[in-house]
Amino acid sequence: LSLSIAADEGPTPRLPVFFLHIHKSGGTEMCTLAGKSGEHHTMKMNCNLMHDGPGAFGQSMGCRARVHTAGELGLTWFQIEHEVDERDLECEELLYAVTIREPVARIASAANHHRTHFEKVLPKLLNTSSPVELERIVGASLETIAKGCGSTLCFSDWHLLDNFALRIMNGINGVLLPPGGLTRKHLDNAKRLLDRFDVVVILEHLAQRDRIQLSEIFGWHLADEAFHPVHRKAHPTLLGMLQEQLGGSEAAYYHQKIVDINALEREFYDYANASAANRSASAALSAAARS
Repeated sequence: LSLSIAADEGPTPRLPVFFLHIHKSGGTEMCTLAGKSGEHHTMKMNCNLMHDGPGAFGQSMGCRARVHTAGELGLTWFQIEHEVDERDLECEELLYAVTIREPVARIASAANHHRTHFEKVLPKLLNTSSPVELERIVGASLETIAKGCGSTLCFSDWHLLDNFALRIMNGINGVLLPPGGLTRKHLDNAKRLLDRFDVVVILEHLAQRDRIQLSEIFGWHLADEAFHPVHRKAHPTLLGMLQEQLGGSEAAYYHQKIVDINALEREFYDYANASAANRSASAALSAAARS
């Protein structure tokens, strides 16, 4: 069974794409663009493979099973929406892609989407709860994942505000660390993992700088309008949501606290941004050489 499957009137034959959907980092938009480009995928759960959605933390089907599923279903594009580690990226029969979003913007989008109550989340995030309460918080996360999450989100409310992208890039062990548990070791590991991806796109640069990767590597040729969907609307900022819930006097303080807590993810974002810029520049040179 050949895995170099071409979509009807879409991209030229190439390997199927494994897209890592980091929650609230453009995964739905990439699924939409894949459909507009003629990719064969499943629209259910944002192009996520069955058993690879946001309820599949700690239950990865594995690289080989994904290759088999893509071949059986004739997929040229599929997404997973949970943690990854080296074992997920070892199949040479796949192309690997990811979008990374600026951390504060990602947090604001997640908080708006999940209607985060900061008065409840901040004590967990800032590790100011009593030791007993902190043990209960982390224990609840472990128990939820151990039991399986079904179609619901596996992670807890504080996960999304604590270096979430970095946790995703450190496998299930990264997800299960308590608030504040990530170190520079996890940052270095995430960088190494990112280097193994074939396409790295920064969400803020998707419509301009980084779209050249999509045409050169995926074979997509989309009009400008495809990158500006009419349904896109402005979301509240993180500072705005904090001001609304906590009042102006505390909002700036806690906003800076959240920024500080996510300093490692910010470093990862900066690294990914530089990587994406280099990849896009190389793709542009390849395109120019053919013209």
